Amino acid sequence: MDRKDEIILQQMDLIRSMTERNLRSMDTDFWGTPLMENRTARPQKSEKTEKPEKAAPQTQAAKPEEKEEIPPKEKIEDLLAELDSYVGMDAIKTEVRSLINMVQVYKLRREHDLPTTDMSLHMVFSGNPGTGKTTVARIMSRIYHSLDILSKGQLVEVDRSGLVAGYVGQTALKTQKVIEKAMGGVLFIDEAYALNGKSENDFGQEAIDTILKAMEDHRDDLVVIVAGYTELMDRFIHSNPGLESRFNRFLHFDDYSTDEMLAIFESQCKKGCYTLDEDAKALVREYIERENCDGITFGNARGVRNIFEHILVAQANRLAAQESVTKEDLMRLTTVDVLMAQGREELTYLESVVQEIGQAESEQDFADIRLELTEGGYIRGRGKKQPGFQRKSEPRRFRTDSGLLVLVGRSNRQNDKLTAKTAEKTDLWLHTQKIHGSHVILCTRGAEPDEQSILQAAKLAAYFSQGRGSGKVAVDYTPVKYVKKPAGSRPGMVVYTTYRTVLVEPEEDLPRRLAIK
Repeated sequence: MDRKDEIILQQMDLIRSMTERNLRSMDTDFWGTPLMENRTARPQKSEKTEKPEKAAPQTQAAKPEEKEEIPPKEKIEDLLAELDSYVGMDAIKTEVRSLINMVQVYKLRREHDLPTTDMSLHMVFSGNPGTGKTTVARIMSRIYHSLDILSKGQLVEVDRSGLVAGYVGQTALKTQKVIEKAMGGVLFIDEAYALNGKSENDFGQEAIDTILKAMEDHRDDLVVIVAGYTELMDRFIHSNPGLESRFNRFLHFDDYSTDEMLAIFESQCKKGCYTLDEDAKALVREYIERENCDGITFGNARGVRNIFEHILVAQANRLAAQESVTKEDLMRLTTVDVLMAQGREELTYLESVVQEIGQAESEQDFADIRLELTEGGYIRGRGKKQPGFQRKSEPRRFRTDSGLLVLVGRSNRQNDKLTAKTAEKTDLWLHTQKIHGSHVILCTRGAEPDEQSILQAAKLAAYFSQGRGSGKVAVDYTPVKYVKKPAGSRPGMVVYTTYRTVLVEPEEDLPRRLAIK
């Protein structure tokens, strides 16, 4: 290795470490809220229990219990200034101010021994992903603490997986632990409508009942905020008289406009000490407009975050090829970086096609892939259609040991059809996490699938993916109703929410054993 190669490698390591450090630092405050932890549920694995501490010898004096540190109260003016610093959310900012005024007047009336009506501070936040719901919930917890409504002012964020267990009686205990952690603060339940299970074996209602009781028993030191998509949250609240009576304050979070999302992007550039060329700025706007099919699929501020990260990766790749890198180079984002980032989607799609080709099993499979590439404009058609390959292609079919049907797509076009048309909304959709693979459908017939079937379907998803030759592979699974296809996206590309993850190891003999002859 010559001196030039050594310099390039050193620069690559430096750029990589700086990029990772910047992303980690911005992860805690992209538009005011940290990302939720990955929702992971591993079937057939019990939670670890803490070992009891050994009793201290009687001759030793007992150690005094450490008091929980309560954060100091902040000035309302400072909290409102922080809220105002966030892009957009004008209607929400107005509602928050009105709520503060109402609470302050309520307190004054009580101080003067004037009659007051019961005041519910529990709220429903509705809107698409990335519109700032968690951000506002976190600020509200601090505001309530500063107004002496809550004793601590912490925010505890959970979703269905953090509340619901798999057996009778366990859900109430699991939910109660979360409530105890949230006492003195705000319990924020994301995608709360997922608690409304439809099957007989679903324990979501048990979690709802436990939360409603806590809201009644601890009305003076617990605030509950439920959040999710607008229509689904409306349906959720009105599905239960107890929910209707306790949640009477609704805040709707609108999608961000293109100008607002560009402003979010620019604010992150400023926060990370990046400068954006004017020409690059125009390209970023076009990038956002192209990707933002709708608020659900793009994810508003989260979509902007993804674009921002892609551009930083493109910048790192560009700088790694330079013999020397200055401080100005590290700070500058160029048109080349934006264009390289935009090409990632195209590259991702073509990589998925390569994976399809590698796992094709028949001439029909190759014919389907050729048709997909022809329709996408990547290759020229042969002119005259081949008569032998016009029959309807069918997905791979398997049956779990419990008797449930599993369908596995053979190509991106078939993946689309399988997920959007063939599968029922209550079926389970499975896909390998962050690597290319087939869409897998576990046909549940409207019932709760057993854990063994989920594991076997997940192993099939791992086998028919880029992870076939790997050890442990992460596979996400969710009901089909939570899987959406962005308008204008490439074949096979979808987005999904409310998922769980299981780690499995691909098994060579499993597809042969479960295959339907």
